[in-house]
Order: sequence, then structure tokens, then C-alpha cells
Amino acid sequence: MKRSRFVLMVLLVMLALPVPLYAQGSGPEAVVNAALDAWNSGDVDALKALYAAAAVVSFPDWGDVITGREQIDEWIEGLAASNFVVEPESIQVEGDTVTVVARVWADETRAIGIAPLVTTDVYTVEGGLITSQTSTLTEESAAKLMAAMAAMEPETMPETGGEAFTGHGILVALGGLCVLGGLGLMLRRFAVAGR
Repeated sequence: MKRSRFVLMVLLVMLALPVPLYAQGSGPEAVVNAALDAWNSGDVDALKALYAAAAVVSFPDWGDVITGREQIDEWIEGLAASNFVVEPESIQVEGDTVTVVARVWADETRAIGIAPLVTTDVYTVEGGLITSQTSTLTEESAAKLMAAMAAMEPETMPETGGEAFTGHGILVALGGLCVLGGLGLMLRRFAVAGR
């Protein structure tokens, strides 16, 4: 009787713990892989739980920086709504830093015929949470994006059902896709290694 109560209490405590606490024991690569899996499954809540409240996501190619809980949450929701998919090509881990090269897709890049794009995302993971992410497009993907944007006229841009998706928005989405792509690759590699 006492043993079953103890087991029940342990299970209840584990279910009450937030997702990042589970990831802490697994290290930075596990956290990034969890984020990649969440992107690919569209699990917005799991993604939000993997980013620190004061996280910074930057896109140096375009000079964009997303900071803090509210902006990170909006960014995650926007990418998830665009059916963002990440396919990691490589994952490198050095201490708390995880670098992911990945192919990424989103409705906007599919609509203009340039998907997938390839990104390099560098994550810093501290205390089981992503505290920073820097996302850059490869030179080839950046050139492909710029050529597609230059060829489009405002009337020919794809209809998304919301406000016009500006070039700036496409770049932010692509940067996010790069990061997510890297995360997905890491998660897949961990899943294969664990089998």
C-alpha cells in the first residue's frame, strides 16, 4: 500500500514538472532536438516551454532581433501557422552551443517556389532552455530568396489570408526555419542513436 502511494506521488510530481526540466538532464543537444521535433509536429506549447523568458533570436543577415517571451511566442506561433518544417543535415555540439545546418520549408517559401532553403542555426542552451539562437541563410539560399523577392510584384505575392507578408517577414520566417531545421536534425539523430 505504501509503495503504490509512493509510486503515485512520483508520477504526479513528474507530470507537474515543465518540459524544460526533463530536458535539463539530457543536455543542450537534447533540448535543441526537442525543439526540432516540436517544430515538425507543430507543438507550439512545447516550443514555447523550451525558450527562456529572456531569450534572444537573431537574424544577422537581415538585422532582425526577436527578444523576450512575447516576441518569441509570436514568432513561434507565426512559423507554426505557416506549416514550418525542419530537416537537419548536421548537428555539432560544443559545450552549451549547438550548431544545426538544416533544410527548412514554410508555406510562404513553398508558394514562391524556393523551398527548401538551407540555414545555419547556432543555439545556446543554459539550464535546459534555449537562451539564444542565431539563424543565417546559406549564401545560395539567400541569393535564391533575394531573386524570388525581386521577381515578385506586390500583386503576385501569395495570398496567406492575413496581412501582406513583407520581404522582412519572409526573411524572419526563413531565419526561424533555419533554426528549426537544425533542431529537427538533431532530434532525429538522437532518436536514431537511441534505437
